[in-house]
Amino acid sequence: MANLTTNLGREYQGPVTKSRYEVAANLEVFAGQAMIAGTGGIVNLTATASGDFIGFAMEYVNNLTNSIPNGGAARAAKADVAIAGFVYVSIAKGSAITYADVGASVYASDGNSFDLAQAANEILVGTIVNVDLALGASTGSCLIKFGY
Repeated sequence: MANLTTNLGREYQGPVTKSRYEVAANLEVFAGQAMIAGTGGIVNLTATASGDFIGFAMEYVNNLTNSIPNGGAARAAKADVAIAGFVYVSIAKGSAITYADVGASVYASDGNSFDLAQAANEILVGTIVNVDLALGASTGSCLIKFGY
């Protein structure tokens, strides 16, 4: 997978804590995208040694250069972000995902790629609380807890 190019309706469970964040320069934010802190505002999650996971974008925001009305400048636009809660994500693992994976840390290499093994500079986003549809498969939907 990769960073989103269209909105993705993530399925949240229970209450979600939201906050409003300024968006970095020349960035298009899609709903469902995992976001990290960057200079000038939030940016799409990428594997970086200095990345701090913020949460999941809850709305589409166009802050690309020459966009109307924001124009692409850093902090010219804001986006609602889910900063804590429970959300289903598709997780990849080299072997079958089982109930034994509940409590395992979940890492991301970009805004829509999640796995259980931390590769170089991958960002910690949460922990598995339910394997749901993934049971027995090496890739599947898991409920994760994030932001706590």
